[in-house]
Amino acid sequence: MKHRIVVACIIFLLLSFLPGCKVSEETIASDFNKMIEGTVDSTKIVAASTYLQENIKSVSRETGTGLLIQYEEYLNRYIKENPDKGRLSELVVFYDQKTKAFDEEKIKNSELKVYLEEIQAGGLKIVEYESNLVLRIDYEMLLEQYESYVGSAIVELYRLTAKVTDEPITEEAILKLSYEALLERALEAETILKNYPGDETVLADAMWIYTSHLNAILMGATNSPIFDYKTQAFSSEAMDAHISFMQSHPEATLTWVLKEYYTYLTSTSFTLDYSDKTASKVFFETCDWLVSEAEKRVQK
Repeated sequence: MKHRIVVACIIFLLLSFLPGCKVSEETIASDFNKMIEGTVDSTKIVAASTYLQENIKSVSRETGTGLLIQYEEYLNRYIKENPDKGRLSELVVFYDQKTKAFDEEKIKNSELKVYLEEIQAGGLKIVEYESNLVLRIDYEMLLEQYESYVGSAIVELYRLTAKVTDEPITEEAILKLSYEALLERALEAETILKNYPGDETVLADAMWIYTSHLNAILMGATNSPIFDYKTQAFSSEAMDAHISFMQSHPEATLTWVLKEYYTYLTSTSFTLDYSDKTASKVFFETCDWLVSEAEKRVQK
């Protein structure tokens, strides 16, 4: 993420020297940078969001992409620092487990209402994850507001990131997605990486999505292992999904990974006793190597 911000800043510096756009683009970029520097709070989120919506249409797509990336980083910084965590805790009692939404009519505290309105207006949402309410970026909202003013690479990445945000791979170390869904997402990430080779605005995040899903495809999760803890047998669900994918996408890097993976599985007779330290070590090292190789091959 930090590398993407550096790239965005370089874009602004280069564009500031272009004839005919120096004043407007340089001023917009400079003013926006000032708005989001320093401390983070929900009021600044609203101000920055309003400014971005009003001015992004006046700059090039390249500059607009840089501005949006900087805004995304600001939202991530707000989530990480969570300066208003007390308000988030107060909102818990108004969260409806059935509707997965807040009963805003019951919120009488005006400050809480303002806080909720500010973060929602700024592109954040509150979701339940592992029995806790947490802040997440609303990528669908960002796309709705800015898709027309930014590059296609960031649009494709945000569409995929929206899915990952709404439906994480795991919860309580249990797989929440089917192996088919994991493969579909990994293929989307692979497509972005291949369509925009070396594009620093999407490379790091697309690669993270790619490798994290690939790890789950090959290993499952702690409480949803790909080999059954009791029977030691390989998951039939995973096998069906893997084979179907290889048949449908013969040219994908993911298919190369799976072919190599099944060469290894054949040598184990599709069984693994996790309590066997030697066998487990070979399995995890094989998976790590495959993910590492995929990361290299997908960028060629």
